[in-house]
Formats: sequence, structure tokens, C-alpha cells
Amino acid sequence: MVSLSMHLKSGIALVAIVCVVIGAVSTITSFKENNDAVDAPKALLRKRRQLWTPGRDVGEVPVEIKENIDPHLIDFVVAGFQKCGTTYLQNKILYPSERLFIPHSETHFLQNDKYTEFVAEFENVTKSNDREETKNDGNGNGNDDDSKRKNKVAGYKAPFELGHERSLQNLETLFPDVRMIITLRHPVLQFESLYNYKLRTLPYLIPSVENFVGVCGELCPTWQHAQNGDEVNTEFDNEDDFKSYLQSTMKEETSATGTSGVTDTKKVIKKIEKQCVSEGLTFCTGESNYHQYLSRLGLTPMNTQEELDLLDHHHMPIHDFSPVKGHDKKGKIFLIEIGQFDNRRNQSMADDIVTDLENFLDLNTGDLPRIPHRNGDKRPKKEYEYPEDRKGQILNICLDQYKPLRKTLLEISWKASTWIIEYLLEPSNRRRVVVSNVDMFIDMVNKWKIDPCLDRDENEDN
Repeated sequence: MVSLSMHLKSGIALVAIVCVVIGAVSTITSFKENNDAVDAPKALLRKRRQLWTPGRDVGEVPVEIKENIDPHLIDFVVAGFQKCGTTYLQNKILYPSERLFIPHSETHFLQNDKYTEFVAEFENVTKSNDREETKNDGNGNGNDDDSKRKNKVAGYKAPFELGHERSLQNLETLFPDVRMIITLRHPVLQFESLYNYKLRTLPYLIPSVENFVGVCGELCPTWQHAQNGDEVNTEFDNEDDFKSYLQSTMKEETSATGTSGVTDTKKVIKKIEKQCVSEGLTFCTGESNYHQYLSRLGLTPMNTQEELDLLDHHHMPIHDFSPVKGHDKKGKIFLIEIGQFDNRRNQSMADDIVTDLENFLDLNTGDLPRIPHRNGDKRPKKEYEYPEDRKGQILNICLDQYKPLRKTLLEISWKASTWIIEYLLEPSNRRRVVVSNVDMFIDMVNKWKIDPCLDRDENEDN
């Protein structure tokens, strides 16, 4: 596990801190002079891995836990994101299957290191469905197809699991073969749906929507320092003290000629931290940064300034969810844009999602129920009940008064769309990242860059 924030301690990103603490500077005299501007990024990449260190200390998974929990206890997790169709996927496609076990409610035990409760959720299913003796085919050989049909696939649903460090550390350590199903949606519509959901379901009245614009939880640098128990001093009496601090964060690199030194750069970039919402708020617009949370799985290089800029140089720890050796032919995550469930618009597309999920989970054709055929039907608009004192606060994000909010979310949408398409779905990564009907998926994710309010009728909350 490593922290993306440590990228900021080398080269260009490091010097960015100078802008905040001592003002814009053109050079840092204690750095070795570098006359070739093209070579600077290369040195940045060489140093990158050395500078990654563990993020917040949530406590290592105890040895006795690692030794006693079966790494094959679960096979998959429905891990993202809130108001992106996870309940539909769970209740309509996964739960009804006789070949699959998934609790009917959400499972959040790993977020709180509740190992006993987590094992109890699945151990009976696993034991009662252990691989039975296969039928003999007449030649003394078992029939693998028969044995495959007898085994249940087990998993759980926990929306926004990628936003919880404890969950990711536990999954990485205890279940290295786990596969993730990640559902996505246009960030503008996702935030509108999430706000209204919280408004009508929480036992207390939540603040007005402008209070939720910003980042929260593990995206806040203050959160990371608080969890680490660290108090980082970023105030310096003079430039020399700051330079000493800056160099203390960097490791010397020995070159092929035997000399050592620290990479220099003359370029200074000022990084503006995103505003953190009030600590008491449990969600925010920042949680629509799907790409930042997906990057925590460590499936992209994150070794160029362009990719790091798209990720806003976030401070969240990065984990190693690359396929285990010997299992590298299997997909690691399955991405779904919620529009792919829309059988009214395209029945074949909706059927393909189910078929591809069966393949992803090593199920047989027909093990998951198909979405009923309703091609061409108009989707009925859902009506929700709100407490009387909250009706005046319902968010209709397409109203003119919310243009600034949409602008903020569209900036997130643009970065998320670009990163997913250009980095996560980069051709060399396609074996690890599975999508159904990739061209349709890319087309839908590309449309995140467009204000959905321009075509509201086709984007009603579902």
C-alpha cells in the first residue's frame, strides 16, 4: 500500500509547495542544476516508486486473522458508487440467482475491522457449498462442468467501498483474488440523486446543498494527518528552513556514472487544495470523483504529470490490486455505466451486461436472471415521499440557480471521464478491466462531459 500524495515530494510537484509557503520562485538553489528540460520528467518517474510510502496507519491486519480467514471466503464485491444502481444490481440480477450468495442488505464489516461478523456472514454458505465429489464420466475422471455447477459464488454489496481505507487494506490483505463490480453514473445526476436520497431518509434535516460543495472524508488532507496522528509543520521562518525540509523528503538516486544527487526543475506549479466541507457532513460533491477512488486500486501507472493532474494529486493511499500471479488472465474489476441497464433503450445491451457478468464471475450461461424485455417502453418517473418540512429543499439540479453547482460537478465529470477512458481502459489494461460493449460504455462515459440538463427527459432519476 502506498500513497499517491508522495508523488508531490519529487521534482515539479514538490516545488509546488514552495508557492504556497514562501511564494512563487523560479529556482531552488540547493537542487543540482539541470539543463535538459526533457530529462526532468524521466528522473521524476525513476524516483516515483522510491517515494511512495504507506498512507495512514489503520493498523495492519493481525497475523492470526490472516492465518485463519480463508482467502476464498468471498469471490466478489459490489463496490461502487452510491446512487449508481448497486441496489438494482443486487436485488434484480445477483440476489435471485441460485448459483450466487449475496446478503440482501449492505455489508460494512470490513470498514470497521469486524472480522468475526464478516466471516459469520459467509462461512456457512462456503462450507455447505464446498466442491462436492464430481461425477465419474466413465473413464475414472471427474466432470469439471458438473462440479462448477455445484459451487456457489459468494460476495457482498458495499457502495463506496473504495472510499474506506480499512476496507481496501482488508480486501488487499485477506482476499487478493477478489473481483470488484463498479457501477458508475454521470456525476451531476449522481450527486442530485444522493442529496435527495439523504434528504428524505436521514432522521435529521440536512443543510442546504451549497454546504456539500467540496471534498470530504479521505480526500481531505486534514483527515489523513488526523488518522496518522501526525502534525505536519508547513510554516517556516525562512527559505533555508523550507529548503532543508524539502530535501529531507527526497531520497538520493545513484546514477549509472556512480554520482548521486537530487533531481532539479525550474518549473513551479501552484497546487490549490480543494475545500473540505464541514466535518459533520457525511457526503459531498468530491465523492463523485470516481477516478480518484478507482486509482486507489493501483491499476494504472500514475507516472506522468498529465495523469496525476487528472487525479488532482490526491493524498489517498494506493493499494496493489493487480492480479495475483497465475490469475492474470482473469478480469479484476467490471465497470458498468448505469445506462447499460436500460433495457427500454437497448435490450441487447442490457442482456449483454448479464452475460458478461456471468463470465466475469465464472458462472454458467443462464445462472443470472435476464432483465425483462421492455424495449421501447417509456420509463415511468419515480415519485418519492419526503417529510413535509423538507419538500422545499428538494434538489432539482437543472434549475438556473444551480448552474455553479453543475459547473463544479462537470469539472469532476470531465476529469473522471478522461481518466477512465485514457488510462483505466488503456488497451494494455483491458485484460484486468472488463466492460461490456466497450464502445457503448465509452460513448456513455464521454457524455459525462456534457451537461445532462440539456436533455433532462432522458436522464430522469431511476
